[in-house]
Amino acid sequence: MNEKSVTNYPYRPPKKYPKKSLHGRVRGMMIPYDEYERAKKFYVYTFGWDVMRVPQGVFLEDTDERPNVMCATGPSQVSWEASVPGHVWAQLVARERCSKPQVFMEVSMDVPLEDTVASLTERGWKVVGNSELDEDWADFTVVEDPDGNRELLWKCPDSRTWEEPEADYDKD
Repeated sequence: MNEKSVTNYPYRPPKKYPKKSLHGRVRGMMIPYDEYERAKKFYVYTFGWDVMRVPQGVFLEDTDERPNVMCATGPSQVSWEASVPGHVWAQLVARERCSKPQVFMEVSMDVPLEDTVASLTERGWKVVGNSELDEDWADFTVVEDPDGNRELLWKCPDSRTWEEPEADYDKD
């Protein structure tokens, strides 16, 4: 990993990422809730998010009393993926299934997930969960940084392209 100095450049335009490199792309977030109705109303009325019940078996199991809710934080596709830069999906999840908020982030499809995780653990991060399911899209690891923040790192499958509307704006 190339270490760079981090400096504040207030007038620097956003970085353009090379085509087919989705490494580091924030795709969504999971937000734990304690009281379902209160949480849903908060995000709908405070931020104007659109919400829908996540179908059973998508991401995490749930119940009718403690459902998972997908939230569109702005203009979205039918799949709830953002269709406009600057927006992502969010998922409200019962705290017993997701104890801390976490960012859902893509990592390089050209580097084994284990190598990406190894570079993080060398820097003090720790692995707190993972999954390697039969489906290509579900290969992920949840890591926690030294400050306790969590990220779900999704190994971007080789089938990912720049054809998705939410990716199109950032081509070289």
